[in-house]
Amino acid sequence: MPRLLHPKAAHLDALFHTGVQIPPGVVLSLDEPVDIPAVNDLLACGPVIVRSALANEDGPVRSQAGLGQSIANCMDIQDVVEAVAKLRMHNQASQCQVLIQQQVAACELAVVACYNGACFVELYPHRGSETLAGAQVPSFSGPLDWLEPDTRRQQLQNICDHVRRQAHVAGLDLDPGLDPDSDPNPGLNPDHLDLEIACTQTACWLVQARPLTAALAPDCAPFFARLAAQSPRPDLGGLLALDAEHNPEPLSPAHQSLIEWLKQHVAEAQSLEVLAGWLYLRRAPPSPTQPQPTDKNSLLTAARAAYQRLRTRDIPAARGQLDRFRDRFLRCHERTAWRTTLEAALQAFATIYRAYIRHNLGGLGRAVQPLLARSGATERPTCLFDRGQTLDVLPLCWDIQSPSLATYLGTVASVPAPPEPTDNELATALGELDDHLFALGLAMVACGYRRAGQLFGLGEDIFYLRLEHLLAAPCTELEADITRQKQLYQQVVRAPEFLYHGDPLSLPGRRHLRGMGIGAPFCGRLAIRRSLADVLQRPLADGEILAIPALTAQAAVVLHQLGVAAVCCEYGGWMSHAAIMSRELGLSALVGCRGCCELDDGLRVELDTVGGRLRLLAQWETFDVPA
Repeated sequence: MPRLLHPKAAHLDALFHTGVQIPPGVVLSLDEPVDIPAVNDLLACGPVIVRSALANEDGPVRSQAGLGQSIANCMDIQDVVEAVAKLRMHNQASQCQVLIQQQVAACELAVVACYNGACFVELYPHRGSETLAGAQVPSFSGPLDWLEPDTRRQQLQNICDHVRRQAHVAGLDLDPGLDPDSDPNPGLNPDHLDLEIACTQTACWLVQARPLTAALAPDCAPFFARLAAQSPRPDLGGLLALDAEHNPEPLSPAHQSLIEWLKQHVAEAQSLEVLAGWLYLRRAPPSPTQPQPTDKNSLLTAARAAYQRLRTRDIPAARGQLDRFRDRFLRCHERTAWRTTLEAALQAFATIYRAYIRHNLGGLGRAVQPLLARSGATERPTCLFDRGQTLDVLPLCWDIQSPSLATYLGTVASVPAPPEPTDNELATALGELDDHLFALGLAMVACGYRRAGQLFGLGEDIFYLRLEHLLAAPCTELEADITRQKQLYQQVVRAPEFLYHGDPLSLPGRRHLRGMGIGAPFCGRLAIRRSLADVLQRPLADGEILAIPALTAQAAVVLHQLGVAAVCCEYGGWMSHAAIMSRELGLSALVGCRGCCELDDGLRVELDTVGGRLRLLAQWETFDVPA
C-alpha cells in the first residue's frame, strides 16, 4: 500500500502513476521474502538493480543520500536473493525497505536541482550504480537551458516540468514516529526538487526524486544578506562570475567606488558589478553552437600589431601621463587644486581602461590563447616580460589601495625579452603588457588618493573612503566615514563563484581538493597564505607548497624571486595566470583546487598533478621518524 512505503519508494510510486517514465519495480520490507513471481516478471525484461530505501531517506528534513546500498547487474532470481540478503546484513539495526527495479542501461546520469523556478543540471558519465559515489567530475554543470538544444535536453526538461506539476501527488501519509522532525504530510515542493535521471541513447528515466532539503549554497547566506542591504540594488539577471583571479579578496571601499564610477562613465565597463564588496563580471551564457575562431594567422597578425602598439605607443604615453600626474599632485596644497587634478586623472584612467578592454576582456589576447599549445617550462618565461620596468606600479592585487611589487621587492633583475615574441609567446606577452597599461592608469588615481591622505592627515586609511565621499564631504566628516567603512569592510563574507539570475551555481568541473595538474608531483607541508602581500611578509621555507586563493599575473615575479617550487590555487583554469606562470616557471601546481585554503597550515600533502588532486598524507608522515 502506498501509505506504507518509505519516502524514496513512495515518491517514485506516486510519480509512476502520473505517467513519468520510471523503471518498474517491487518493494519489500527488510524481513519479507522475495516475491519470486513479481521479480521474475522484471527479470524477463533484463537485469535488475536491488536498492535500499531507508526509513527517512529522501524525506523533507534530511536526504540521507548515499547511506544506503545498491547492487546492480542481478541477472537471475538467485542474484536477487543474494543481493537482498546483503542488504539485510548491512541494515540489520535500521528500518529499511528493499526496492527491486529494472536496470537502465544508461550512458549518462543527470542530477537536476529545481530551485526557485530554475533547473540546474550536472551530467556524469554513468558507470554502474555508484556513479555519484565515485568522485567523478561532471561533464557539464549549469542551467538546464544551457545544454545544447537537442532531444536529450528536451527529455530532461519534460521530466522536470511534469514532476513539478505533479509534485503535490507525492505527498505521503507517513507515520510521524519514523522521525521526530518529519512532517506527517510533507509532499514535494515543486520549487525545491532534487532529481536523478538515467539517460540512455534514446530515453531518460527518473530513478530518484527527493526534496531539496537545503539551499544550493547555504554558506552564502551572509553574502545575500549583505547584498540585500546594498544600495543601489544590483541587477542580478543573467550569469555573473566572481573575478577571483584578479580580486581574491573583497575590494576596498575606494576601489568599489572606482568600479561604479567606471560604469557611469565608460560604456565598456558595463559588464562589471560590485556585489557585497566582491567584483563580478557579467557573462553571456556559453553557446556550444557558437563558432570558435579558426583563422589562426589573421588573429596572430592582429595580436602582433596590438603588441607593438602597446609596447611602442600606449605604454610609453601612459608612463608619461603618470609622471606628470605625480608632479601635479605633489604641487597640490589645498583641496580645490587636488580635486581638479584627481578629476583629470580619472578621465585619463577611463581612456586607458577603454584601451585595456580592447586587448583583454573578450579581446585579442583571449581569442589567441586557445589556439596556442599549452607549452611546458621554457628557457625564457614570457610571464616575466618587462616586469622590471613596471614594478613601481604593478599592484600585489588589482585594487587601488594595493601596494606595488617594488614596495616589497625593490628592484628585480628582469628576464630579457626578445625583440619579437614567438607565436606561442605572443598571447602571454600581449596579456602582460596589457596588465602594465592598466596598472599605469590605476596608479594615476592611486596617486591622488595618497596625496589626499597626506593633505588630510589620514594616511593609508584614505582608501576606506569612497570616491564620491572623498570628493564632496567636508574634511571634518571623513574620519567618521572611515570608521563606518572599516566596520563594514572587516565583516568579510564568503562569495559564491557564479550567480545565475541571483541564485548561486557550482563551478563546472570542480570538486573538493581536485584541480588541474601542472608539472611533476610534489610532496611537502602546506603554507596557507591569503594574498601576495602575505607571501612576501611570511616567505615560504624550502620544500613548502604555497596554497593561495588566486595568483595574479604579477605574482610571477614574487614566485620567481622567492624560489617557490609548488603552488595550489583555489581559483583558475587552464589559461589562467596561475596556470600560465606555473608552466613557464616549471612549477608543480594544482589550479582550481577548491578547499585547499581551508586546510590546516603546515599539513603534509602531495600535489598529485597526474591525478589532479591534493592528497592529505597519513598523520604519522608529518613527523620525522628516526631511521
